[in-house]
Amino acid sequence: MPVRGPNAGQSGRRPEALSTPPLKRRRRPPLACFQCRRRKIKCDQERPCNNCTKAKIPDCNFPPSEIPGSLDHGPDLPTPQTQARSVSCDSPSSQDPSAFPGQSHVGIFPDVESAITVRSTASAALPRDLNTGTRSLPVSQSPHGDQLLQRIKELEETVKQLSNDRASTHNASHTQSQAATGGCDASGVRFGAQSAWINGTSLYSNILRPLAKAQTEKSQLHQATTNFKTLRRQIDQYFAVPVTPIATGTRIPDKPLADSFLENYFDHFEGWLRVLHVPSFRSEYVKFWQQRDTVDQIFVLQLQVCMALGITAHPDCLVWKNAANQWIHEGHRWLQDSFERAKKKPSFEEVQLACLVLIAEANASENDQMHQCWVSVGQLVRRSMYLGLHREPRHILPNPSIIQAEMRRRLWTTVLELNLMLSLQAGQPTMVSSSDYDIRPPSNLADEELTNEPDETKVIESSAKKQTRTTPQLALFDSFLLRSEIVNKLNGIGQTMSYDEVFRFHKDLSKAKGRMQQTFRAGYTATTSTNSAHNSIANIILSRYLLALHLPILGHSIRNPTFHFSRRFCIAASIEMAKVSGILVSSRGADPRANDEVLPSLKRLFVNSPGLFRHITIQAIFAISLELVTSQEEEQENLGVFPVWDTAELFRSLQAAEAWCADRLQAGISDHLGYCFVGACLAYAHSLQTEGLGTDLSQVVVQAALRNVENCSRIMRDVAEKLGVPVNQGNSMTSGVGNISASLPDVMDMSMDLTSGFFGVGMDGFAFDWTYPLDIGLEPTWGLNTVSNTL
Repeated sequence: MPVRGPNAGQSGRRPEALSTPPLKRRRRPPLACFQCRRRKIKCDQERPCNNCTKAKIPDCNFPPSEIPGSLDHGPDLPTPQTQARSVSCDSPSSQDPSAFPGQSHVGIFPDVESAITVRSTASAALPRDLNTGTRSLPVSQSPHGDQLLQRIKELEETVKQLSNDRASTHNASHTQSQAATGGCDASGVRFGAQSAWINGTSLYSNILRPLAKAQTEKSQLHQATTNFKTLRRQIDQYFAVPVTPIATGTRIPDKPLADSFLENYFDHFEGWLRVLHVPSFRSEYVKFWQQRDTVDQIFVLQLQVCMALGITAHPDCLVWKNAANQWIHEGHRWLQDSFERAKKKPSFEEVQLACLVLIAEANASENDQMHQCWVSVGQLVRRSMYLGLHREPRHILPNPSIIQAEMRRRLWTTVLELNLMLSLQAGQPTMVSSSDYDIRPPSNLADEELTNEPDETKVIESSAKKQTRTTPQLALFDSFLLRSEIVNKLNGIGQTMSYDEVFRFHKDLSKAKGRMQQTFRAGYTATTSTNSAHNSIANIILSRYLLALHLPILGHSIRNPTFHFSRRFCIAASIEMAKVSGILVSSRGADPRANDEVLPSLKRLFVNSPGLFRHITIQAIFAISLELVTSQEEEQENLGVFPVWDTAELFRSLQAAEAWCADRLQAGISDHLGYCFVGACLAYAHSLQTEGLGTDLSQVVVQAALRNVENCSRIMRDVAEKLGVPVNQGNSMTSGVGNISASLPDVMDMSMDLTSGFFGVGMDGFAFDWTYPLDIGLEPTWGLNTVSNTL
């Protein structure tokens, strides 16, 4: 509040009429916020300002900036227009959403909005100081000044308390409004439709609500989580990319280790996705080790990103994770610089590098960057179209050769597959239709068969039944149009789907999966068999689309026998995906046709992958957890229903999933929320099975989560010791790659690992709805697990 002179209270008198001249006052109104003025630092005058955002100050308040038109006028009384304008400027609906962390700009907290409105109205009613042009409160002249100031102070405390109470629930009308507008706030809640990997959290209210409540009560769980986050930030700084750029190719390991990384990439990625011409790439690779100066820089960048992808399947992934992050960052930065200075079309090699970088970023998206990757894949699609990859080669190139035509077809097919996969994971439409391109799928030719001869259709037709490295990509692309239609149906605005349509999509996609598996089985008996890791990954990816088709109905299938098929299929598909990915040990033994040397590396791939493969398998774990919890609830409620799945197998499966989450923590991945969630579900179901509903289930859930959080801290200390990272209770450290800015841990802490709202946001804080409208009349769901009644 500005300092007033001795005549500030005499608002009705003109300054010229005073016998004693007033003190010289500053007429320029203050522009900085109160916090920056108090700390005496420069303010950027944003709302909220950059300094308050870094310091996590929820109340970034600015002084009123109205200047009177002339000092000759008397005091400006608050008119309805000025009063409404003042209320509008101070209300959260007109401020930047990030002004209140954890809230959407649409009234999440009605009490906060009413408090701010009262505060703004009171501010608008205050008289202006004639000399400063700012509103001031003449306390000495007003009999109610002290009470009004006290009331404003109380309202400010109320605003601060409610804005920090992130677990508060808002009313149903706001929930519908935010879901309709796709509300987004500073806590990372993004708009995502039915297929988003995080959807369905409302089904676990008995697990998540006690955890959220325990966090808001500043309990032992809150303290343990805070300690773990402090430890995690220090380790994250070690893996952070240095601010100072490093020259390309300076951190490539010795040749034996580089060979291992590159072979891992070829064995796990270059099959179901085709980006490179393997013989040509290997030739350049040999040339690189003989004389590095003779190879192009873009090849070195491609090699680095390929090794970064191959590291995820290597036993020493944790040690080389820092280098992998640096390689991905170098490729991304080079593409940005190339795009900014380009005066012509991007080259084919640049699009190849863009594909590799996007795959690596999606695979390394530990901080839930699926939405960011979905935005990036849109840029990749347009860059590919700008190069003409969406057109048949004969329309772009004069007399294209086989290698030119096939490499363009393979790369465009990869771009389409990436766009569809990331749209599914992010819960967004594909934005690309079959009418946007006329290029046909690639042929099933081996890389050695791609020559400089003219492109001929008869060669392509004669090789249709061969088993090559491209076979997994073709088998997966066979159902591309069907899967694209499913994703657009799930994520499109205003789309409806009847249960008959669900069955039709399920039938068609199951047939496509059967054809793909038949193709892979034929490969085992062929002379040149395809890689089993590519086949397993393609199988899991296709199962993910089938699972996404039925997951929106899972909440209603729990109590409504009409949808019993969806419930049983979800648990069957989830257990199958968990077995194929190596999370579970198959009770029937390993497939004798599988390559035993590949399966361990495939399991390491799913353990060490922070993003892409983890997001595919996490929904399978969600479905297994839900079935276990629901089956125990139904047994306690004596509903007389037959179990959908064997209870003992469900317990074993979830215990294996908990061990898988612990393995991921040992790999340096901060998946503590997944670990705690699975442990809480296990404890909840076990308590129901042994003690029934008479126990305090909320306390059981909280204690299980507390136990796992403490175990997470122990694992992270072991990881820090293995990496040689100095761990302390401070908030900053100097890593082996350079100094990291102080704001970096705060940005990392805002990530949404698993949900990032399990312990910080109430169940109603998610802008997701795991149901889509069916044209079948249903009664509202009931029971311990509930979903929204939008069916």
